[in-house]
Amino acid sequence: MKRFIIAFALLAFTASGALAVPPATRDFEFTYSFIIKDIPKGSKEVAFWVPIPQSTDYQKISYIDIDTDANFSIGTEPVYNNKMLYAKVITEGAATIPVTISYKVHRKEKDALAGASGGAKEQALDIYLKPSRLVTISDRIKDISMGLTEGKSAVIDKARAIYEYVYNKMAYDKSGTGWGRGDTEYACDASKGNCTDFHSLFISLARAAGIPARFKIGFPIAADKSAGEVGGYHCWAEFYDKTAGWVPVDISAAKQDGTLVKKEYFFGRVCENRVELAAGRDITLIPPQSGEKLNFFIYPYIEVDGFAHSIVDKDFAFKNL
Repeated sequence: MKRFIIAFALLAFTASGALAVPPATRDFEFTYSFIIKDIPKGSKEVAFWVPIPQSTDYQKISYIDIDTDANFSIGTEPVYNNKMLYAKVITEGAATIPVTISYKVHRKEKDALAGASGGAKEQALDIYLKPSRLVTISDRIKDISMGLTEGKSAVIDKARAIYEYVYNKMAYDKSGTGWGRGDTEYACDASKGNCTDFHSLFISLARAAGIPARFKIGFPIAADKSAGEVGGYHCWAEFYDKTAGWVPVDISAAKQDGTLVKKEYFFGRVCENRVELAAGRDITLIPPQSGEKLNFFIYPYIEVDGFAHSIVDKDFAFKNL
């Protein structure tokens, strides 16, 4: 396989105010591997898209190693600014296509409220106030949101009330069907689900209250291990406050831990034990896919001759640096 290496300068983080305790940091290498399998005989071409992590104030990507025989390009879609690798392969009878992407990550704990002393940067926020296909703003959501935020004027206070509601209402429970799609109405009905369901409900209630809110997704990194496999994705939400800027909440992580300490911690903070890959819902890729918009973008999306193909083995791993 051909290997391509993309290097980035490791820049200093943007200062956001003095903290009494320096934020925790972590350096690790993350490996994102997959094998596209069972490509139908007679197929002409396979196209695939893969999310590529970007540097932010709290995450620096310093090195990317792409191991693939496919010719690829890297682009950024304009709505949520997700970066992605795109490749098209003329199959010529190939039954499998393997790809491995590795990158080095310097991750810093984010405590958005600790430095909330000045005005946040001006943002284009309209998209973060509108519903999406599954993140609804139905009459039921509006009524719940109004009841939670009535009498509160500060965005932080409104968001905290919504956080408490979702925390108390939802159980982290992946039994049965319907969970994992980030479906607000399912979350309202079932009162259970995984991180996508928790945070879709939070985002819907926040938007119904006039608070811009957005969806973030990546992978969790085990806090008590120096290396290992990563079983699957993890997502969280952020709401916008004019003073604090984008404030993270991770309600499902707080619920899984179950302690008051973590419940307090994950309102306004996310830990260093994660890597962020993408944002947003109902995503149109670059170049656009033939199929419908992606509900969210974390795993490779594949099309064979213009039709979605889901037979793929995925493997994710990390090691500390």
